[in-house]
Amino acid sequence: MKWKTYFKYALIILLPVGFLLNYISSLNREMTQQVYSNFFYKGIYKSISSIIGYIPVSVAEILLILVVLVFAYHIVKTSVKFVKSKSLRISIVKTAFIDIFALAGVTYFAFVIMWGMNYNRPPISELFELEIIPASIEELTQLSSSLIDEMNELRNLVQEDESGVMYPKNGYKGAIERAVYGFEAAEKVYPQMGTMYGKPKPILLSKWMSHTGIWGIYAPFTFEANINTNIPAPLLTATISHEMAHGLGFAREEEANYIAYLTSKMHPDIDFNYSGMLFAFIHSMNELYLYDSDTYNTLILKLNDGVIRDMQAIRSFNQSYDGNVKQAFSDSNDMYLKANRQKEGERSYRRVVDLLIAEYRKQSTDR
Repeated sequence: MKWKTYFKYALIILLPVGFLLNYISSLNREMTQQVYSNFFYKGIYKSISSIIGYIPVSVAEILLILVVLVFAYHIVKTSVKFVKSKSLRISIVKTAFIDIFALAGVTYFAFVIMWGMNYNRPPISELFELEIIPASIEELTQLSSSLIDEMNELRNLVQEDESGVMYPKNGYKGAIERAVYGFEAAEKVYPQMGTMYGKPKPILLSKWMSHTGIWGIYAPFTFEANINTNIPAPLLTATISHEMAHGLGFAREEEANYIAYLTSKMHPDIDFNYSGMLFAFIHSMNELYLYDSDTYNTLILKLNDGVIRDMQAIRSFNQSYDGNVKQAFSDSNDMYLKANRQKEGERSYRRVVDLLIAEYRKQSTDR
């Protein structure tokens, strides 16, 4: 029917409309912050997340499985038609391309409207009054050393599993229940943190997800922070906090990393404190290794036995899931980030060190 074709063309038009809206919002970050992030997005996030939050499983995961099944069904169906109907092959291919672009149009437009424009808000360094300037090796060393001191002290207070690896209180379920306390504490100091609504959701297919290298993912269409519960326990709580930060509209990866550290540090529970410090320490030391491997090797010797066991558990986990699937998802994520104005792609995760240095510098000045 013609009306179906016209409808599909209308959906295709949403693709350039989405690009245009995204571009316009990038021209005025303050306006995006006030109109979109603080008003429009916050409104739909509160409305939808409050409802979906009552569902104990990830709605996004279920929808994704259904989408994959439906997509696979249509591929098979179209392929069969293509083989059987030689005279209609051009029409079949044309229809398939129209369907694909229509799906791309509605998906991208919905992404931009429901979450994507948060990439265009002012950087968190402006909101939190952090000065981002090039850091010296000395500052990076001081930051790493400070994190080690705090981490070693906290590590003696957390509980362990039978392998001697840090384990959050009451496992991943307890971590998910308690994660909001860090955000509530941070909001008293940083009003921009806002209010959290729906709870993070554990991924049912977490072991499969581990092969992709994805530890957590925020689903903008269902407003859910989804957590891979198979990841190393020492970084579980920090990962939960990272995905929850995305839910508050902090789209950039380094900013979600920083908020994960900040809310973990301000959390009332020791296991969150430690996980946040470990999270920041890994990023800080990875950066230090690039510029001064000798100092890196010296600082590593200061870690206590508990931290070393945790680091070994993280390394073993990553090595066990290395492979082509993980690399493919990493490349896809890199392209996604670059498409959303994070020019450094996956390296943007590491830019959290700039924020950590800025905070460390600010605290040193205030002393």
